[in-house]
Amino acid sequence: ATEQLVYFAHWITPEAIPERFSARFFLIRAPEGAAVEPDGREVLHHRWLEPAEAIALRRQGDIHLMEPTVRNLELLGAFATTEEALSELNRRDVQTILPKLKVHADGSRSLIYPWQDEYRTA
Repeated sequence: ATEQLVYFAHWITPEAIPERFSARFFLIRAPEGAAVEPDGREVLHHRWLEPAEAIALRRQGDIHLMEPTVRNLELLGAFATTEEALSELNRRDVQTILPKLKVHADGSRSLIYPWQDEYRTA
């Protein structure tokens, strides 16, 4: 059913980070009762959650989610239904997101995103 996949996001690891990835995100309606089998390496456990619930659990420290996943959950949470998300996301162009790594004077690091003013000068 790959023709039903909706490509909606593309994130690339900041160039300053040695371990790089280029991750594309897709949305599809899961069939009722769909079985999920974690791969045991990157995905150890699973459970079905609404976007807002997953974000809240991350905020509480109960689950670990990478920043691209959180941003995508925020995007998906803006839609009232799966059908609305599929329809709307299928119509938009996917913009690649390549954050930049900023190293502060104290050695701490933060990510700067393309939608932030500081991005152009970082």
